[in-house]
Amino acid sequence: YASSTDPWHRERDRDPKVEQPGIDLVFRSGVTRGLPVMLPVPVFYDTPENVGALADYVAKSRYPVQRWELGEEPDGQRVDPRDFGALYAQSARAIRSKIPAAVMGGPSFVTADVQPDDTTYRCDKSWWIRDFYKELKRRGQTRDLRFLSFEWYPFDDVNGSEKIQLPQASSMLEKAMSRLAKYGLPLVIGEFNYSVFPCRQEVDLAGALLNAETAAQFLCRGGHTAYYYGYEPNKLEQMAGSWGNQIMLLRGKGEIDETPVATFHAMRLVARGWLDPNGGQHLEGIKEPSLVSAFAVKRPDGSRSLRVINKDPKKAVNVSLSGMGKGKSPLCLTSYSCSEYAWQPDGSQGHPSRNLAASTRSIPFDRSVSIPPWSIAVIR
Repeated sequence: YASSTDPWHRERDRDPKVEQPGIDLVFRSGVTRGLPVMLPVPVFYDTPENVGALADYVAKSRYPVQRWELGEEPDGQRVDPRDFGALYAQSARAIRSKIPAAVMGGPSFVTADVQPDDTTYRCDKSWWIRDFYKELKRRGQTRDLRFLSFEWYPFDDVNGSEKIQLPQASSMLEKAMSRLAKYGLPLVIGEFNYSVFPCRQEVDLAGALLNAETAAQFLCRGGHTAYYYGYEPNKLEQMAGSWGNQIMLLRGKGEIDETPVATFHAMRLVARGWLDPNGGQHLEGIKEPSLVSAFAVKRPDGSRSLRVINKDPKKAVNVSLSGMGKGKSPLCLTSYSCSEYAWQPDGSQGHPSRNLAASTRSIPFDRSVSIPPWSIAVIR
């Protein structure tokens, strides 16, 4: 990271088989779309000197960074929060010495959820954050914690029934956000998907529904920013006999042979259908029964957009559109369901057997509309 002329740095940028790309490749690849990024910085597995060198290189390269995320799942590493606070403080000073106005936060919790019967890596974050913050306060560096970040992978049981799991996801995220909101810091999801483990649900409709709902719910409930994990094309992997991966694009045999999976179409519907793809301030509302969630926004151009997620695998739901239309103009309905997508399990050779883009049609402004089972719909 310290220098673009360093052989190691150039090799990582040049070799497509290397898992972790260099800074130059990330910013020049187009994946950031020219927008400022949140740049993750290792604290427990790196040194303040290297962190400072990274900040210096990014500043001199004029790469746009909106926030710096310090930390790498310290709760999962069983790190004492006071020790982590000491390391965090040193890295924060190194960054601020190169970029005085840097916005820093973290610590990238492995999850914000607490399940009483899970002692693997989950823990109550209240005492952890308290002791971590005390250490920063003791060092006079509380201003270097400007946001709280966590990863969100709600389900560990990859062989569990998505028909049971999916309706639980919304309340799990609601509880996690409520626990963290009391600290008064902006909340950021650094990664999210169905599970931290590869599984079929991630490449099937269940993953698409969960990812679309997570993004909408988090933002409508006051979360600051959510970053999806799995932009780059990748292959299927297996866990406990379930084959899948956290991906939008399934990598084929050729260099440009890529197949979009359900999450690609669902998230595209979020970004280009429900929300204004040009960005801008959206005013939102939310309604969440157990099997149906609805998220409404007033877009920057004044138009209204309603997104409905039906998590019932068998029953359609009727939605009244009273008050949405202006005059007698028809509304636009875009939906994505099993009519557009089906996954064919076949071990490492699994693939979509039906893979169509979301369908769009006009509907009368003064009637109710039927939302198919196991689907996402946007009405605008």
